[in-house]
Amino acid sequence: MWQAHFFGDNWPNRAHNWLPCVDEPADKASVSFTVTAPDHYQVVANGVKGIETALPGQLKITRWSETAQLPTKVMVIGVAEFAIDHPKDVDDIPVYTYVFPENAAAGFRSYAVAGEILPFYIKNIGPYDYKKLANIQSKTIFGGMENAGAIFYSENSVTEKGIESLMAHEIAHQWFGDAVSEKSFHHLWLSEGFATYLTNYYLESKYGVDSLKALLAEQRAKIFKFERTGLKPVIDTTVTGDYMLLLNPNSYEKGAWVLHMLRRKIGDGAFLKDLTLIT
Repeated sequence: MWQAHFFGDNWPNRAHNWLPCVDEPADKASVSFTVTAPDHYQVVANGVKGIETALPGQLKITRWSETAQLPTKVMVIGVAEFAIDHPKDVDDIPVYTYVFPENAAAGFRSYAVAGEILPFYIKNIGPYDYKKLANIQSKTIFGGMENAGAIFYSENSVTEKGIESLMAHEIAHQWFGDAVSEKSFHHLWLSEGFATYLTNYYLESKYGVDSLKALLAEQRAKIFKFERTGLKPVIDTTVTGDYMLLLNPNSYEKGAWVLHMLRRKIGDGAFLKDLTLIT
């Protein structure tokens, strides 16, 4: 049976289409959502869930509130019929899975790897800024979208082989992109380059240095292929209006290679110390 789903999808600067806001990553605010929806839907958003209130006509009010300061690109709500799992807590941070009911078995299994990724980043980067981590199957136009404490993944993600690296990337964004945000979209590599390289670092830690070498080789090939279309700087201020154009190998793979070069130059100890200082 067909069911309606409702998901925000703000990146890069589409939040102003439904929120009165300054739609730039440097402008941050705490956020609260009060959502009225049919009572057979579950509502998920940034922050902590408040009391749900039943209304006449098979409706209910759901409230969510986030006290941390967020850029509008990662403020979000999702409304759908979800199957919900709570596989574990990490340092008193509840880790949740929200998937469509027909994908419950596969989704609960594949999304559970978040319980390994979150403690790795807390140990190596620093404290997690939000009071929950929800990983949510959604209708996002992206493979994953790093909404703060309420990460959206594509509808097909529950059965994709690359789900671990995708989740590692989006969870890394909770530090780089969400808690620490670029001043303008032209500095996107500070989000995507860091998330890409921290994914490499996580996979290296779990699977060994050969996995890092393979990832770097694959990412280098993407950089060289992109450069054949024209030489552009990593911080490309010529892009105006359509910031989707910045979702390219310069922001992701080349940004990651810059960080790998820095790590090899200063050593692992100083590199990890610098990460904790940034966050």
